[in-house]
Amino acid sequence: KYKNISDFAKQKGKLVPISPQNAQWNVIKDYNDKHKDQPIELTSAESFQVSDAYAWVLENRYDAYFDIKLSFEKAVTDKDGAYHQYADKLTWFPYKGIPTYPLFHRDSKNEEFSKEYTKAIKELKEDGTLEKLSKKYFGEDVFSYVDK
Repeated sequence: KYKNISDFAKQKGKLVPISPQNAQWNVIKDYNDKHKDQPIELTSAESFQVSDAYAWVLENRYDAYFDIKLSFEKAVTDKDGAYHQYADKLTWFPYKGIPTYPLFHRDSKNEEFSKEYTKAIKELKEDGTLEKLSKKYFGEDVFSYVDK
């Protein structure tokens, strides 16, 4: 039914509630800030079971659930997934990557390590190694989803 997030917003799809503490909340909020003419209704939730979210979509209570690709694959596309029998009714599409960063304890011992780590990651990105590793282990360049 939806090919991308813009289709979902345009058709006023109903999204399973998201906890405001979740990074996914910020992704939708950021989308809405950039698309004020067609925002996605963002409803907050404290917590729920992921299995509830899939059930709610299958019951047509909601049109979509914001899930991480690897979680979707494990639950739906994997033949042993809890929702595999509904693989023909559920789909996943990419929208955006959420940048994550390692945290190092700030002390003299880690200061040099932190600098060297930052330098190494930059070099691996520039020479294409990160993209190659991403394609090898994820089947695609996941870095392409992260805003520059």
